[in-house]
Amino acid sequence: GIDTADVIAAQRQFLGLSSFNGCALTAADATKDSTVDTTDVIAIQQFFLGMNSGTAHVGEWIFNPANRAYSNLSSDQPAQNYDALVVGDVTGDLTPSSRANRDDAAQPLNPATVATVSLPVANVSTNVSVFTLPVATTNINSADNLIGFQGDFTFDSSVVSFQATPASPAGLTATNWNVSGNVLGSGTIKTLRISAFSTTSTPLSGSGILFNLNFTRVGNAGATTTLQWAASPNNFVFIDTSLNKQAPGGTPDGNITIVGPTASNGTVGGQILDGNGNPVEGAAIRMGGAQDRLTITDAEGNYHFDNVETNGLYVVTPSRVNFSFSPSQRSFSQLGAHTEATFTGSANSGGLNPLDTTEYFVRQQYLDFLGREPDESGFNFWVNNIDSCGSDTNCRDVKHIDTSAAFFLSIEFQQTGYLVYRTYEAAYGDLTGAPVPIRLAEFTPDTREIGNGVVVLQGGWQQKLESNKQAFMTEFVQRQRFVTAYPTNMSPQQFVDKVFGNAHVDLGDPDHAACLSEFGAASDTTDVAARARVLRRVADNSTVVRQQFNRAFVLMEYFGYLRRDPNSGRDTDFSGYQFWLDKLNQFNGNFDNAEMVKAFLSSTEYRGRFPR
Repeated sequence: GIDTADVIAAQRQFLGLSSFNGCALTAADATKDSTVDTTDVIAIQQFFLGMNSGTAHVGEWIFNPANRAYSNLSSDQPAQNYDALVVGDVTGDLTPSSRANRDDAAQPLNPATVATVSLPVANVSTNVSVFTLPVATTNINSADNLIGFQGDFTFDSSVVSFQATPASPAGLTATNWNVSGNVLGSGTIKTLRISAFSTTSTPLSGSGILFNLNFTRVGNAGATTTLQWAASPNNFVFIDTSLNKQAPGGTPDGNITIVGPTASNGTVGGQILDGNGNPVEGAAIRMGGAQDRLTITDAEGNYHFDNVETNGLYVVTPSRVNFSFSPSQRSFSQLGAHTEATFTGSANSGGLNPLDTTEYFVRQQYLDFLGREPDESGFNFWVNNIDSCGSDTNCRDVKHIDTSAAFFLSIEFQQTGYLVYRTYEAAYGDLTGAPVPIRLAEFTPDTREIGNGVVVLQGGWQQKLESNKQAFMTEFVQRQRFVTAYPTNMSPQQFVDKVFGNAHVDLGDPDHAACLSEFGAASDTTDVAARARVLRRVADNSTVVRQQFNRAFVLMEYFGYLRRDPNSGRDTDFSGYQFWLDKLNQFNGNFDNAEMVKAFLSSTEYRGRFPR
């Protein structure tokens, strides 16, 4: 019958991409003005869509010859045949004449699998009256030469209806495409018929949004409708430059559910797993559309965006070196409180080090120095800071070094990890036979305890940090190691002097008297709270902070980058640690001039931590 293949055929004749004659040319001339142009193309499409006007002569039969005159017949007149065609049936699949004799007509072939086309799934708030949802497609190869598509799907008109323009170009069809739709049927369950073609006969290429559907909400909260593609012959098909119809590999149903009023902003999130159900961490997630956002998957493969503006169209795209993702992106309209967008990742043999991608590198600094996943605002700040260099390699190298060092220098680390270091120094001094006061196995859980739930510059972070510090110090002074080192029968003078001695702080420091006063008139040191306050006061003493800074900086290079103690792994003693400490001291703490951070970042041991 007459469909989008005929629309495209007429359009290609007008564009000079095809050259019809005979019946095909006559069928394409919908206006019967002896020429084929855009007016004829539109008329054929409007007839296919079931419109009641603007169809010219499409659908009318033409006979050749138009008639035969007979007068004074004196004998039989055999072979009085007529050629017949229907105006608009350019491909000839409704014409009774033999196709074997129709060299000018395109010959439809059996459908082929080319992509998956998905109708939208969405929760729509009763706050919304009109809304737009995308129809999405997986990857389309331009070599398939798909220049049109058509299809019917049903919907419940008591739940949703369509705006005056039911369908519109978007995404892959945003430029030089005609995408039209028309509602058919008289019952509650109606049909939307879609017809689309490239006005320049340019093939589709890529994945994402194929076109948009423009809805009007009709139902109230709780109402729901399935959007279901029709079965053959009205199923969704692509049409190629040879006018062959190619059915997608899959056409998943859509669904729209009306939900109660939602807040002005919602959330978008999801999880990325590989084919074996293992999480894919460190995958950058970019969300484009009404908002441009960036985040990254955590250790469980999860990601989320908070405060997503509702009533906006969005495209979420995952990426990570050495991985491909299915689907390659997801498109949706944020109309409810939450949208779930999940993906499957597949490892390939790319062989690249993920550390060389900005997003992966920045996330790793959060994990190695702050012991947490990145917050979105901080993550974006550091990513943009590095990417501002563009392709300037030298600039990017410097930014990598400065960015990584900034995590050690940050308020968050200085008040968590560095505080843990200073606490051990004040409590016990250096380890026996070692120039450091703490091991990685002690540092990691204690830093996690102080930093739990703390994200600097997020609301309430200072109160949370202070609460964590108090709890940590109280718990620390009750550990068996500390109680053994500081029996409760010690006098306040003995207790305070020993802490100051371990911390290498002069007894004449003003904090000494303040520490003694914490115990009041007590003759012993059984007061747990006073013990905790003294230890913290000494750990925060300005002399301790200054004296231990370079030593802690070097130790954190081993803890953070190499995830080991300085005298473990390929090192059997502290000579490497001492080398970098001497060099850092030589340059008065200037890590750039000492090239310390640069050396650890470029080391084979550090780079070898990350999967390829």
